[in-house]
Amino acid sequence: MPTNSPKAAALELPLLLEGGGSQSSRLHAGLRAAILGGRLPAGLRLPASRVLAEQLGLRRNAVVVAYEQLLSDGLAEARTGAGTFVASHLPPAAAPAAATPALPATTGQGAFALGR
Repeated sequence: MPTNSPKAAALELPLLLEGGGSQSSRLHAGLRAAILGGRLPAGLRLPASRVLAEQLGLRRNAVVVAYEQLLSDGLAEARTGAGTFVASHLPPAAAPAAATPALPATTGQGAFALGR
């Protein structure tokens, strides 16, 4: 028998919330990695902020901030009255970059050397 409780809307999201930083930055990084890694498919409805906060043991505000960052990154879409969804099309800039060229090593001499 289906239930209309908020707990029924909770998803088992495959997230890693490790590392330093605020709760919202760790959640954003985990959601971003899951979206870009294909573990959260396009069009998937993300849980309500209260439900996800309770499920992960985070502050609700941290979830709201993480969702807003996903929206600004183009990785999520908000639909009025329906919720927040994984974007159906990822922006080209969000795709994982190929090997980024390394910066040349500095010798510690020159105008920007420590103590100059």
